[in-house]
Amino acid sequence: MDIEYIIAWGLLLLFLILWPLAMSILLEELYLFLYGCRDWREMGAVAIANCQICILHTLAWIQAVFSVFAGWRFLLVLLVMEAIAVWFKGRYYYGNTEGIDAPFCFALLAEIFSCCVGCLLTLWVIWKMNVVL
Repeated sequence: MDIEYIIAWGLLLLFLILWPLAMSILLEELYLFLYGCRDWREMGAVAIANCQICILHTLAWIQAVFSVFAGWRFLLVLLVMEAIAVWFKGRYYYGNTEGIDAPFCFALLAEIFSCCVGCLLTLWVIWKMNVVL
């Protein structure tokens, strides 16, 4: 195996892990801004919480890849992983923010917002690529 081959696969996997994390941070920061919070500490807390939850998103992505042909189990795995992420983020916001009044509700709504926009972006990319499902 050539080193270039290994580096190329490593960079691809790094991109596949960092891209959803970056989109999640951007979308949840946008939701925080729309929520009315302008404090830099809360914005930092949202970014840190998303980085801490990165492993859950990575595990959900890996599980999704392996369960593509499993039918409804993909949705079940996605819901369980998102529920765990919401719980961890809510706990983090509860202990580390002052500007977010209802941290668990904020975490849930931010996650729903992020997932919906992510699904719409995915559908748009599939439509643009003319992929037949």
